[in-house]
Amino acid sequence: MLLNEAARRFVRRSAEPVRPEHRDAQELLDRTGGMAELAGMHARLAEVVAGRPRTHVVRDGDPEQAYRDLLTVIAGVKPPS
Repeated sequence: MLLNEAARRFVRRSAEPVRPEHRDAQELLDRTGGMAELAGMHARLAEVVAGRPRTHVVRDGDPEQAYRDLLTVIAGVKPPS
């Protein structure tokens, strides 16, 4: 997932929290470094994924395609990049 998209979603959910977890996540992020820390977490996650060659990333944005990719991974076939 691109950080820009993740950050946009986070900001959108935090600005108008529908669920208590959205508000809580923003409060936690505010206490631990804000958006700079979110970028850092994303970078660290990308490093972990890069270091695990058998890890598969299922992209979001198109629910039907994401579901097909998930089923492909479960079946043991690498989805197209």
